[in-house]
Amino acid sequence: YSPIMFIANLPIFNLTEQLFKIIDMRISLVIFLFLSAVISTLVIKEKIIFLTLFLFNPVFLPDIYFGANDSILLFFVVAAFVSLYKKKYTLSTVLIALACGTKLIVLPVVPLYAIYLYHSKEKEKAINLFRQFAYFLLVSLIIYSPFILWDFYSIYVDLISYAFLGGGQN
Repeated sequence: YSPIMFIANLPIFNLTEQLFKIIDMRISLVIFLFLSAVISTLVIKEKIIFLTLFLFNPVFLPDIYFGANDSILLFFVVAAFVSLYKKKYTLSTVLIALACGTKLIVLPVVPLYAIYLYHSKEKEKAINLFRQFAYFLLVSLIIYSPFILWDFYSIYVDLISYAFLGGGQN
C-alpha cells in the first residue's frame, strides 16, 4: 500500500488502543465511511435518502466487515470532488494527491481531473493548470520522497513494477 494508507490509520489506531485496548482497522474504516457520507451531504439536497443509500450500501458493508480499506480512498476522492464542486481547486488538487498517496488505483482519474480543470477556468487556464500540477507534484513528493530515499528499489517494485508491470521482481 501507499504511505497515506498507514498514516491515515495511525491516529485512530492510537486512540482506540488507548481507550479500548484494541487495534482494529475496521474502526477507522467505519470512521472514514461516515466522514465520506458527511462530506457528501454538503452538496446533496435529499440528505436522508442519500445517507440511507450510502451508509447501508451492500457494496460498502461487507468490505468494511472484512477489512477492505477502500473507504479511506473513498474519503479523499469524495472530499476532492466536493471541493471541486465548491470551486476550491487547490484543496481539491491536494486531496486528489492524497488519494493517490492512499492507493494508486485513483491515478487514472488525474488526467480527467486536469482536463476538467483546464475547461473550468476561463482566465489563466495554462497558468492555473500548471499551478495545480505543481501542487499535485509537491504533495506527491512529500508523501513518497522519504520512502524513495530510504529504499528506491523496494518502492519501485511495490508501486510501479507490481501495479503497472504485472508484479514480481522484474
